[in-house]
Amino acid sequence: MWRRYVARQRLPIIFETGLQCDFQQMMAGSRYAITTSINEGFGFSFLEAWTAGKSLWGRLLPDICHDFIQRGVHLDHLYSRLSIPLDWIDADGFRRQWQAARQCAAQRYGMPVSYGRMDADWLEIAAQGSIDFGLLSEPFQRAVIDRVLSVKSASQRLQEVNPDLMRIGSESESHELIAANRMAILKHFSPAGYSNRLIDLYEKAMSNPIRQQIDKGALFSAFMTPSRFSMLKWSGFDG
Repeated sequence: MWRRYVARQRLPIIFETGLQCDFQQMMAGSRYAITTSINEGFGFSFLEAWTAGKSLWGRLLPDICHDFIQRGVHLDHLYSRLSIPLDWIDADGFRRQWQAARQCAAQRYGMPVSYGRMDADWLEIAAQGSIDFGLLSEPFQRAVIDRVLSVKSASQRLQEVNPDLMRIGSESESHELIAANRMAILKHFSPAGYSNRLIDLYEKAMSNPIRQQIDKGALFSAFMTPSRFSMLKWSGFDG
C-alpha cells in the first residue's frame, strides 16, 4: 500500500535499501538517520547511527532509551510526540475506531473498560485539539500526509505545533554530539559490554531463587495506557 502511495505521489523514497547495499555503505551515503518507530524490541536504531559518525533524528521511545540516556547517550533533541491538529482528520471517525478497538481488546482479554473511562482516555490523547500521529491508523496517517503535500500552509502549521521538527538535519553542534554519543555507546553498549551484562544477569538468576506472580490487571492496564494504544498495533481489534 505504501509503495503504491509513494509512486502515486511521486515521493523521493526508496524502500528496502538494505537489500541493495550493506549497512556500512548505506550509512556512509546518508546525511543522517531518522527513526519514526513507535515500538522497538532492542532499540539498536538509537545507537547505530552515532557509531557510524551520523546523527539521529526522530521519535524518542522513553522505555527503550532510558538505559541509553542513563549511560550518557544524549537524545534530548528527539521528539516523543508528533502532534497533529484534530481538524486535519475526521476526528469523530477516528475516535469511534480507536474506542471500538480498545473496547474489543478489553473484552477479548476479559478486562472490560467502562464508557466513562473510554471518554476520559480520549480526552487525554486529544488534549489541546491535537493527537499524536503515532496513534493513528494508516488511513488517517495517509490523510495527514495528503494534507501536508497538498496544502501549502500545512507544513508551516505542523512545524508550529511541533517545533522540534525544525531542528531535524541541523548541523549545529552535531559533530560534538556525534563524538560524545559515539564514545558513550562504545563504552557501555559494545558487544563485549552487552555480553558481560548478560552473563551477570544469568549468574544472578541461576544463583538466586526467583518467584514471580503476574498481575494480569496491572499488565493489561500497562498495554492499555491511552498514550500507548496505537491503531498501528491494535487495528485488528477495531471490530
